[in-house]
Amino acid sequence: MYIKKVMIICFLIMGVMQSCKTYNHYKTNQIFEINLENEGAGGYKWSFVKTPDIEVVDSSQVVLQGNSKLVSYEKKYKLKGLKKGAYILTFHHLRNFEKNDTIPEENIKIINVRIK
Repeated sequence: MYIKKVMIICFLIMGVMQSCKTYNHYKTNQIFEINLENEGAGGYKWSFVKTPDIEVVDSSQVVLQGNSKLVSYEKKYKLKGLKKGAYILTFHHLRNFEKNDTIPEENIKIINVRIK
């Protein structure tokens, strides 16, 4: 009986520790950056799906320096959380004529943040 309790406690602690690792932690009203690769490649652009209590402060396209003749870009979002809580930020990588309900799973980026 004692071993079962110890095992359960260990699994709970491991679960809590694992969940802490999957979130990026920020303070309320602290501006944080999300960088997304392959902006503009093949006509694809990143778009942020509005999330309650998360505000986009700024977004820009940054030219990446490389050895090839092709230019590549990175989309840089500056965001801030307005209220404490755990949030799932969703970004879609799509072309202008594509609809949100037809986006393949590999073109969706999900980032978990916790605002303290």
